[in-house]
Amino acid sequence: MQQEQGRGAGFNAAWNIIGGLAPAILAVVLPPILTRSLSPDSFGLWVIVLQVTAIAAAFGTVAQISVARHVASANARGDGGDRDEYVSTALVLAGLGGALLIALMAIAGLNIARLLPQVPSSLQQMGGLALLTISAGASLTMPGGVITGQFMGEQRSHVPNAIVFVGRLAQGALIVIAAVATSNLMAVALAHMTGNLLIFGAQVTAQNRLSSHVVVRRSLASRLVARRIWTFSATLLLWQVAALVINGVDLVVLGRIDFPTVPFFAVAATASAIFAGVVGSIYNAFLPVASRIHVSGNGKAMETFLHEGLRLGATFTLMVAIPLILCNEPILRMWVGHEYAARSSLVMSILMVAFLVRTSVMMYVICSVASDTHGKGWPGPVLEAIANLALSIGLGIWLGATGVALGTLASAGIGVAAWLALDPLKSVTGARAGWRVFVRALMRPALMLMPIGLLGMLVPSAVRATWESLALVIILTGGVGWFATLTRKDRVAMASWLGLRLAHLSRRGSPS
Repeated sequence: MQQEQGRGAGFNAAWNIIGGLAPAILAVVLPPILTRSLSPDSFGLWVIVLQVTAIAAAFGTVAQISVARHVASANARGDGGDRDEYVSTALVLAGLGGALLIALMAIAGLNIARLLPQVPSSLQQMGGLALLTISAGASLTMPGGVITGQFMGEQRSHVPNAIVFVGRLAQGALIVIAAVATSNLMAVALAHMTGNLLIFGAQVTAQNRLSSHVVVRRSLASRLVARRIWTFSATLLLWQVAALVINGVDLVVLGRIDFPTVPFFAVAATASAIFAGVVGSIYNAFLPVASRIHVSGNGKAMETFLHEGLRLGATFTLMVAIPLILCNEPILRMWVGHEYAARSSLVMSILMVAFLVRTSVMMYVICSVASDTHGKGWPGPVLEAIANLALSIGLGIWLGATGVALGTLASAGIGVAAWLALDPLKSVTGARAGWRVFVRALMRPALMLMPIGLLGMLVPSAVRATWESLALVIILTGGVGWFATLTRKDRVAMASWLGLRLAHLSRRGSPS
């Protein structure tokens, strides 16, 4: 099967996008169905229990990156034996990690009344069983990550991504059927586990049938290879754990100190995460460009690219985010209903501001990764994670869900400040301090667009909670962003690009 490995980077990148579409689709489709099918308490417990899948996915991602890199390297050297030992050892480690996850979640399930004392007693036993059930399915994500990494290392990303795309949609369909038919938390958890079982079964079948040249045996696993895996993966694990604390701890903290507000916070967090995922994927598209500039060794070109990326990124992010900060309630009403919209709107606004703060430095992170200096910035996410945990607990006890959201916002500012203070790109650009480039790039977008947001906050929330207000803010931010924030050169370049794309599409659509 090795003759199939010569797929192009574009082909594999396209399939990576396809593989990521299914979770995004489910993030949009499932909340309005679950909020209407489950009681608020059941839905709140569901989103807390579901955090275990984020833990498994984080470790699965590390396994995927580690195995993909090593398989590609071993195949390039023609060293099949080393490749087989690495994959076999990674699968053993992933299996042990999955077993440890199940054991830990079983202990947590037995003590759910202590961990989440505000959960109604009628749901505590079911919540514990649901946690164990979802853990059993989620644990398969770890060895699944190894199999995915193996195919990616062989430049055959279409295989695991096709499995994940179809499997996640099937899992979503099972969850919808279970929720609508039973309105029972345990039934939904069983549906989720069944979906993971189907995906893992398909991954194992694909590995056996399409990668028979890779020999996987437990006897090939060794402690020496395990140490090599740990050496490479330790920093990645640190980043993933920090990301888990930053993105996932809020719901758990809130579940302990103010459980009744969890379902409404979860809706706001999900809506913000969807937007963050879209913007993040757009920023990631600039990584190859930044890598080519780094390879050229032109530090001045990297500084210019960084400045323009920060400026344009901030402009378009503000243009889209400001309407969602000021007038998100009509969208939430259409998505999850009146009660959830009314109680999620403020939290979503705060989380969207936190997202704006965090993504303001995204281009700096992209350029650092491209130039292989991101390792110098590791204290940034660690400090943000620690601050997020401490502030979310402290402010959450004081202000409930709003306090937890404010803790997320404050910690985002700490993370950005830490990254700029560490300035890992300075050794690449050899120029002015990173924070100076950052301030200079963001000054125009901030001065032009932020006043709209600040003035909009003075308008009563009842006035902003209409479709007419949303349309007005979109027109204002779009007009100011396009005509006042972007330069004439920006507008000409974008109009030219759009014209070329439309001409290309019209030629493809015209009869031959």
